[in-house]
Amino acid sequence: MRLVLVTACLCCATTAAATEAEDLALAWSLLDSGKTDEAIDAYTRVAKQYPASLDPWLGLSWANIVAARWVAAEEACQRALAIAPKDTFARARLALVKYATGRFGEARPLYEALLAENPSDRELTLGLGLTLVRLGETARGRALCASVAAVDGDTRPADCQRLDTTRPVRIAIGAYGTYLRDPAPWNVKDVKGATVTLGVEWPYRVGLWLGTSFVHSELRYGSSNYWSVTPILGLYLGRGRWTGTLSGGVLLSSSDTNNQTGVVTLGVGIQHDVFGGKLDLAVSAHSDLVTFQARPRFEVSLLSGRLRLSLGPDLLVLKSATSTVSSAILFSGQLGLTWAPRGDLELRLVGWGGPRRAFVEDEGLTMYTSDVRFIGGYRVGATYWPVPNVGLELEFRHDIGDETSGESRTFHRVGATLGIRTSF
Repeated sequence: MRLVLVTACLCCATTAAATEAEDLALAWSLLDSGKTDEAIDAYTRVAKQYPASLDPWLGLSWANIVAARWVAAEEACQRALAIAPKDTFARARLALVKYATGRFGEARPLYEALLAENPSDRELTLGLGLTLVRLGETARGRALCASVAAVDGDTRPADCQRLDTTRPVRIAIGAYGTYLRDPAPWNVKDVKGATVTLGVEWPYRVGLWLGTSFVHSELRYGSSNYWSVTPILGLYLGRGRWTGTLSGGVLLSSSDTNNQTGVVTLGVGIQHDVFGGKLDLAVSAHSDLVTFQARPRFEVSLLSGRLRLSLGPDLLVLKSATSTVSSAILFSGQLGLTWAPRGDLELRLVGWGGPRRAFVEDEGLTMYTSDVRFIGGYRVGATYWPVPNVGLELEFRHDIGDETSGESRTFHRVGATLGIRTSF
């Protein structure tokens, strides 16, 4: 009887092992054929079915690295290390994730320990060499990179030799225009605009960007046309899994009748792989009143970073210098979803609404309401990088304005931005 039970248990174990191996082979074939998303799903199913097995987590970590989903890749590496703390593949992939996300100080001890155990490993030698160059130890890092054998198609040894002088550059050129479904809202007949931004990134995840936005607004009753120019400047700094941003701009607007208005904006943000927050401030000055806007935003990542949820209130404070316009405090809000089904594609949906009054800056669109009105709407957008150096962003925006008579006015805005990434 005991022999029968033992034999049955061995058969079950053999069958389970065979099933796991078959599932892993299928997941690898999907990854090898370029079906990265399907491979990630397949590895995820195997890892859930065999959570105590090392290979599914190793496979899942590599599939997420291929897809540049660094948060999910690190989680899979940590699960693998919880099962086998000394596993070379898990540690090497964790080091790669830390390097790719700018945590060079954390990647260095991992690479050094791994290379001490595997002194002839080409990938580990390159990994440590690139990491040292990023940390400023240029001579030693380049020497390590130069010591590896050349392989056709692998540019990393050459990249290592010029890495500390390479400056990634990002250029974005965009344009947008509006068309009306109903009679023009908020006294605006037509809006056309164009933006140009230039960004430069230095080693150690330090970046600077600057740009200008030009907007032409034609008023509803033909009394005048408004032109506005908005120079902007921004800075970001990344350390580990954190990124901080600081941005500012000045909007200068004038009409045919020289009715000048100015809006100063300032943004401060801090972002983690999983959560983040941002505060945008805007102050506008008019001949008869001053407005102050505060827009805090809170963001959290779900589904291993593929889905991001953002929400936050908008506060508008009006301070009038005349008796014809009353001071007020108005609240509204915003809710947004961003989904990245693939590493090169991002989809966005954002909705907002609330009362507004006077000159208001709203997500790049400026408007003037002569009385307290509900202003709301939504926008949908997508960003797609078909190749690493060229990307395209499209956005459709639907705005609704409630006139004082209760009649709803709407208009649409369509925009496109071309992004280019290169280096010098």
